[in-house]
Amino acid sequence: MAESAARIGKHPIHPMLVVFPIGLWVTALVFDIVEMATGNPLWRTLAFWNIVGGIVGALLAAVPGFLDYPGTKGREGRIATWHMILNLAAVVLFAVNAFLRLRVSADSPWPLLLSQLSWLRFRIQAKGQITNHCPGSSNMPSLVS
Repeated sequence: MAESAARIGKHPIHPMLVVFPIGLWVTALVFDIVEMATGNPLWRTLAFWNIVGGIVGALLAAVPGFLDYPGTKGREGRIATWHMILNLAAVVLFAVNAFLRLRVSADSPWPLLLSQLSWLRFRIQAKGQITNHCPGSSNMPSLVS
């Protein structure tokens, strides 16, 4: 396994940063569900800003990920390529979600549906256990099933 080009000491930076967009986007989905259940528009606003924060966090996490990318070969390289494609697709999907939230009425189902679709994308990626193959990471079993 290649050593990470972007690291602090022996610790790769990319895995440190990816938790922020994932957490923000999952929380946005929870806020969407709470807004749907309560009708309180505050939750929709919170979901929007979590999505925006997740987009910024994902783009920041992509920088050290991209610095690590050239060192990957073979199976690890193929996994890294799919990881990059799926995560860039997630950023686009969430950008569309944020844009739609500014354009559609408050009772539109589209923001919630896009959040659910994005969650499904994370589940598919987690099934591939991509996180076990990041440069410098341990080969511990995936905690996501």
